[in-house]
Amino acid sequence: MNKSPSYAQVDAIAGVGLDSTIVGEAAPRGSRRPFDKLTILLHWITVLMVLTMIGSGLLHDRLDDTPWATPLLRFHGSLGVTVWATTVFRLLWRITGARFPDFPASMTPVHRMAARLSEYALYVLLLAQPATGLAQSLLLGHPIRLFMGTIPALMRRDLGLVEIFHEVHEFGAWCLIGLVGLHATAALVHYFFWRDDVMESMAPLLRRGRRGRALNVNRGASFRHGAPMAPRFARTAKITGRPRR
Repeated sequence: MNKSPSYAQVDAIAGVGLDSTIVGEAAPRGSRRPFDKLTILLHWITVLMVLTMIGSGLLHDRLDDTPWATPLLRFHGSLGVTVWATTVFRLLWRITGARFPDFPASMTPVHRMAARLSEYALYVLLLAQPATGLAQSLLLGHPIRLFMGTIPALMRRDLGLVEIFHEVHEFGAWCLIGLVGLHATAALVHYFFWRDDVMESMAPLLRRGRRGRALNVNRGASFRHGAPMAPRFARTAKITGRPRR
């Protein structure tokens, strides 16, 4: 007695097997676990604070002779102290309990070393920039008013050192802007061109969005291969003897 063909056989006859190629191509290739939630939260908080700090510093240079200069400098200094404290906490968390996914297998040793060096350089600047800014203000010889309190005058006035720390602080600011831009550009290249999960590991919402888009592509795959849904179900019903739905 002849057996009814299986669903796999029916799909092969109906041309549905072609869809598996599309599924394989559209599925996201990244499968690594993301960073832990606290690391992700601290990362994006730091991003927002650093961008705001850079913007307030550039704006202060344009408003130096206006009434807005003093409160803007106070805001800039307060944000710098907050960035410094957040960075210290990030480093402590990194040592004690953070979860870091391995690099993708597609990244070369040179690429991995460059990623590590840029990350370490960012940490150095996030600690050094608030310190040089604070030293510049302390060397003016007067108290520093921040949103979280007031730092008393701890040093004698030394305009020569003030000028040195000002130059160091300004140079560090441009280095920070360049590294942040390089970091963001690399993340976008990984996401849009190399299509790995480097950016997704720090932004899991993007991973879920990509999977949703891949699923939508897979659902419409059969139409691109000339196997519309209605005829396919019709052939299935004819071969198996089951009624059409």
